[in-house]
Amino acid sequence: MSTFLRSTIAEFIKLKRTPVPWFVLIGGVVTTLLVLFKFAVNPYRDIGLNTNPWPNFYEFNLNLVALFLLPLFVVLLVSFVTSIEERSNTWKYLYVLPFSKGYIYFSKLWTLVLLVFCTICLYHCAVLSTGYILDLIVPEFEFRYYQPAWRSMGEQLIHLFISLLGILGFQYWLAMQHKPFLVPLGIGIVGFIIGFVLLIMDHPIGSYFPFTYPMHVNASFVNGDTNLNPKTIGGLGQLEWNSIVCFLFFTLLGYAQESTRNVK
Repeated sequence: MSTFLRSTIAEFIKLKRTPVPWFVLIGGVVTTLLVLFKFAVNPYRDIGLNTNPWPNFYEFNLNLVALFLLPLFVVLLVSFVTSIEERSNTWKYLYVLPFSKGYIYFSKLWTLVLLVFCTICLYHCAVLSTGYILDLIVPEFEFRYYQPAWRSMGEQLIHLFISLLGILGFQYWLAMQHKPFLVPLGIGIVGFIIGFVLLIMDHPIGSYFPFTYPMHVNASFVNGDTNLNPKTIGGLGQLEWNSIVCFLFFTLLGYAQESTRNVK
């Protein structure tokens, strides 16, 4: 465990002088700033007056981030993090270190999981902050007079995070098998486009395609559409369990392939 912890800390140290910290920061706040601008220049359209503005404001943010930002964000984040060794040509150096390849493989994966989780938490804080900022610009919204639904917001973010694990596991497996990052990056972008088309078509095959999971999970918990994501065990929807299974499958597959890789 101490070796795994040191390996994970080393992964974060390697990220300090890369664009990844800024990418996480931008990913957590960019959509909230866009929503702030939209409501500041066009108030009263999507949030009614004399009612609690937080639910509609939060759902608008969540729809935007689940449909367009987070799936692409995960694809780009995995490509950035896994390409560090490729750009510096240090894969061979890592593989000759006196510990198992599993420490390298799982510490990098754990780093990605933590980065995605931190981004979602940052996004949650940014939504709350922009709500109060919007209240200063357009006082008629009266954000300050109502309490956000903390529990509901937290639950929605947890569900959204779980729905992203399938994409994360698939992209990580892909990136570790194809070290030039353009290959997994291109496949990930194509996967996002296909997932968006499947969402529009509401096709049942979307339940087996991880790039649709964040979109459908968001629709089920925000818009009440449980067609493809009915609740099952533990309060999680079917697609969330599919995402967990997808994550575990590609994680174990990637580890098995990485363990038998012959580095020359």
